[in-house]
Amino acid sequence: MSNTPENPPLRRDAYAALRIPDFRRILISHATSTVAREGQMVVVGWQVYEHTRDPLSLGLIGLAEALPFIAVALLAGHAADRANRRLLAVFGNLGMLLSAAALLLFTMFPGVAGPGRVWPIYLIISLSAVARSFTRPAMTALSADVVPRELYASSIAWRSSSWQFAAVVGPALGGLLYGFAGAAAAYAVVTAMFAVALVSIILITYVETRAPEVSEMTIGESLQIGLRFLWKQPIVLGAMSLDLTGDGECSGPVPRVSACCAPRRPSAPW
Repeated sequence: MSNTPENPPLRRDAYAALRIPDFRRILISHATSTVAREGQMVVVGWQVYEHTRDPLSLGLIGLAEALPFIAVALLAGHAADRANRRLLAVFGNLGMLLSAAALLLFTMFPGVAGPGRVWPIYLIISLSAVARSFTRPAMTALSADVVPRELYASSIAWRSSSWQFAAVVGPALGGLLYGFAGAAAAYAVVTAMFAVALVSIILITYVETRAPEVSEMTIGESLQIGLRFLWKQPIVLGAMSLDLTGDGECSGPVPRVSACCAPRRPSAPW
């Protein structure tokens, strides 16, 4: 069809998805929780290195987060297919909120975690990773539910853009707060941001309707269908593999690198 005055070209509304209240709430929750999580990992890295002065302790932070996240990923995806996705996202965000609050308490009361005693921090990071593993598929599926099919591409673009923005702002915010206000203030801000993310999910009014055969599917059947689909879609399989291998903590070694390479401040003459 030619682009004549009688048949003008179709113009897509880039902001159509944002006019859906529930999607706006999901986007706010996704962005704030990502900023909070990325900032939290920066603060944890600096705090653990201050306590241990051991580069290995920084690697153990990533290990404490990655292993639980990957271990429950398949179960979390199956749960997102069967359970109420909104409630799953609520409990996942609540878990991350409680984890941030625990780190704040550990900082305010150093007897729990301190020099030579950082295993409670690793434990909290692991629990937070489990909560995030359940939250991630639930939020992704929920955003697809509240948006009409014709606006799904636009919603993906907004979610991706918000993640990229939050992934840049989060570490910068965490580093600035830790450097100028200390770990306690940084964790307080992180906890407040997780609270905003939780409230945004609670305010979602969408009511789920799902086919009975999907809800009654066993975890084995769900995994078989998913793996069969991935095997037939090499592009999707490659993209997911790249995302999995690239979803690491590049900010982890920063405390060690800064301690080695940053110029030391001259001591005061008095």
